[in-house]
Amino acid sequence: MPRSKNRNKTYRPRQVKIPGILDNLPVSPAIVQRLNSDMSNRMLRLRLAGCNGKDLATLVVCFGEAWLLAGLMEQGAELRQKLEAGVDALSKDILKGSADLHGSTYDTLLDLTTLTSAIVATSTKKEYLLACERIKSDGVVPFVDDFLVVLAQANLLEVFNSSKPPKSDAH
Repeated sequence: MPRSKNRNKTYRPRQVKIPGILDNLPVSPAIVQRLNSDMSNRMLRLRLAGCNGKDLATLVVCFGEAWLLAGLMEQGAELRQKLEAGVDALSKDILKGSADLHGSTYDTLLDLTTLTSAIVATSTKKEYLLACERIKSDGVVPFVDDFLVVLAQANLLEVFNSSKPPKSDAH
C-alpha cells in the first residue's frame, strides 16, 4: 500500500487591509484624557515649583502638535496664530527673567493647554499620530525650535549633541 506524504503546511492568516474608515475615527477620549492629565500635571508642577525647563519644553511640544493639527482645520490660521502668539509671549517673559508662573504667564499657558486639548479632541487619530511623528523632526514647527533655544539661553534646559552620549563623571 502506498504511503501518503506528510505535508508541512503551516497556517498563515490572510492579510486584511484596514478599511479607510478606521483611519478617520476621531481621537479616542482615553487619548484626550491622557493628554489632559499630562498637561495638567506639568502645569501643577510649574505652579508649585516654578520654572522647570523640561515641563515647559514638553508643553510647548504639545502646542506644536496642536499647531500642526490646526493647519488642517477651517479656522486653522487663527488657531495657529493664537498658539504662536502665546508661545512668543512666554519666550519673551523667560528671556526677561520675569516668567512669574503665578501671573499672566501661567494664564497664557492655561489658555494654550485648553486650546490644545480642544484641537486634539476634534482631530482624527491618524492626523494626531502623524502630527506626533512630524514634530520630532527639526524645523517642522518654527516656534517650538525657537522656544527650545530660549530655554537653553535661560539655562532652563540642558542641550547636548545627540550624536554623542553625554559625558558622565563616573570615570
